[in-house]
Amino acid sequence: QFENRYFAAHRLDIHLSDRLRLGFFESAIFGGPGRQVELYYLNPILFYHASQLNDGVDDNTFLGFDFSLKPGRGIKLYGQVVVDDFQIDDKVQSDQEPNEVALLAGGYAADVVVGCDVQAEYTRVTNRTFNQSNPRNRYTFKGELIGSADGNDYDFLDLRLFRWFSPEMRAGLQLSHRRQGEGRVTADWDTPWMDIEGEYDEPFPTGVVEKTTTVAAGFTGFLLDHLFVDASFGVDWVRNRAHVGGSDQTAPFVYLRLSSFMSSVFSVE
Repeated sequence: QFENRYFAAHRLDIHLSDRLRLGFFESAIFGGPGRQVELYYLNPILFYHASQLNDGVDDNTFLGFDFSLKPGRGIKLYGQVVVDDFQIDDKVQSDQEPNEVALLAGGYAADVVVGCDVQAEYTRVTNRTFNQSNPRNRYTFKGELIGSADGNDYDFLDLRLFRWFSPEMRAGLQLSHRRQGEGRVTADWDTPWMDIEGEYDEPFPTGVVEKTTTVAAGFTGFLLDHLFVDASFGVDWVRNRAHVGGSDQTAPFVYLRLSSFMSSVFSVE
């Protein structure tokens, strides 16, 4: 039978003031051969995870929290935590499964120097996050990820400096570092903690870690009123390329996108 797949989500936003916003959300991917939509996943006030446990089904539920805070003029702090699976009990060997969580923390400061903005952001997604023992419950759609664009088993630190020349034109500098482990959202589900007795510890990221340091410069803005330019150039220094130990690479790159916008006013009278 064809395995039907469904995605459900609900969210609550709380604006405590003009400076502070809190968000809480929950989502679920569920399905199975011939399975239809579950009514409890359509109820916006029910707790998805509790409903799943009560019904005794193995769906993939997520909990999350995010916020944005503006502590002062021109400053914004933001972050998000997503929990796929979090072990509370420590009674049986299956409770040794590593926590599957993702987090994002960032900040933006405008006019640090007149016309110059600074942004810093850190992302971390542990191995097996967005994955599940049932392939139909992975956070994917037509082979593309629904969750983090880079999948799981990685972290990423990104620093950027922007120089504004006008409200429609800016230049930027970027320095970033990424560590990518061998885990994948589409990987076969494994349970190495069940092959031992006692505590299980897993490094992060896992396996042979590919490390990429990027230095880049770019320009974004409108030229000649109708032409939008998004261009960047830089260098990637890659260690353990494709997760092969000792395979290093220096890769210069150039990115250019041009878009044209044209309009005219005419009368139909």
